[in-house]
Amino acid sequence: MNSEFYSVRVITQAGDDVDLRNVEASVTFPEPEIYRGADGTGGRVLKGGTLRLSTPEFNGWASAELIYLTNDETGDQSVYEVSRNFSYPVSKDGQLVYPVKPRI
Repeated sequence: MNSEFYSVRVITQAGDDVDLRNVEASVTFPEPEIYRGADGTGGRVLKGGTLRLSTPEFNGWASAELIYLTNDETGDQSVYEVSRNFSYPVSKDGQLVYPVKPRI
């Protein structure tokens, strides 16, 4: 996903909703890895991605659990779950950076 402008809804661990408007956001995911088992079976391993929001810190930003992005131009919506398995949300250079996986 390229960097575009979105309406953002953040659901925090405390259950609070934070609504942000006209936020520049981007989401990137690494390419899936292919694995082959010893028995000849195989599959794809999907890795977590990175969601970047160009917005100042807001109350509860670090405890975000779900992030809804609605494209301001198209109205398309995506939902991401913040994953804290290997890294945590950080605030860096005016951006909030979240480790995420898509929510289906």
